[in-house]
Amino acid sequence: MKYRLMRMYLEPDGGQGGDGAGQQPQNQQPGNQQPPAFDYEKLASIVAGKQNVAEDTVLKNYFKQQGLSQEEAEKAIASFKEEKVKNTPDVTALQNQIAQEKAQAQKAQIEKDAVLTALSLGLDAKTIPYVLKLADLS
Repeated sequence: MKYRLMRMYLEPDGGQGGDGAGQQPQNQQPGNQQPPAFDYEKLASIVAGKQNVAEDTVLKNYFKQQGLSQEEAEKAIASFKEEKVKNTPDVTALQNQIAQEKAQAQKAQIEKDAVLTALSLGLDAKTIPYVLKLADLS
């Protein structure tokens, strides 16, 4: 049903299954057809709204089966949505944490290489930390 409606609006023959030849709308000249314009943001918001309604309906039916009243079900739905938001990872924070960890790992690798280089040059192990403070490790 859903696909039939989409075909009716998107295909030039109105979803009738033909090739559209000879079936021009009466208010347009042949070859003067404009493709329909869509507001994809509005379409996405409609789909998101429909998903929210479907989610609420499923939750209400579940809580009704569990023997909860309307008020209890609404409270349970609200707490479920709060938990869902809390459990959703913050992508930006995770990316920042990954960048910090990479920078720390890189710094540790550079310092390790500097210590090994200082040892290979014959520097005393006690003086290496002081030498590394003088060195430009960037």
